[in-house]
Amino acid sequence: DRVGANPVFAWSLVPEHMSNLRAFLHIELGLPDNQASGVSNITWAFSLLLILAAGLRKRLEPQWIWALAVVSYLLFCSHVSSTDELVLLVVPPLVVPWKGRMARRSAYLPWAIVLAALFLSPALGPIVPLPRATLFFIEAGLGFWLVFQGLTHHPSRTS
Repeated sequence: DRVGANPVFAWSLVPEHMSNLRAFLHIELGLPDNQASGVSNITWAFSLLLILAAGLRKRLEPQWIWALAVVSYLLFCSHVSSTDELVLLVVPPLVVPWKGRMARRSAYLPWAIVLAALFLSPALGPIVPLPRATLFFIEAGLGFWLVFQGLTHHPSRTS
């Protein structure tokens, strides 16, 4: 974090180029960077524990676990920069059915979200002026969608 970092490399920590919880707390809400980083990392650890518990209890299939782990990383890891947003590209292939006829059009939603989100990355800058936290909320929405779809997913419906 910028508060506790050695000045030799503190310049390289740029929450303005992040779209995670740390950036939201620090930039939008004015929380000191060390506290924002701490909250973000604790939230990340907690989200990974929830994903692990869901997987161990067989509440989620492996592809949904992986997709949630990726989104959790992007949302809550305190050291995610704008270039890491490209990892979003692995989410749709994990959760969109590849066999048989698709039961619902909503299965394509991850592709639309991911493509829109990548153009809102701080690395590219938004195409139109939007609040800085827009990408954070889009990714959070994708995370909620993944949780809901993963918990209600029945393989027999999509394959």
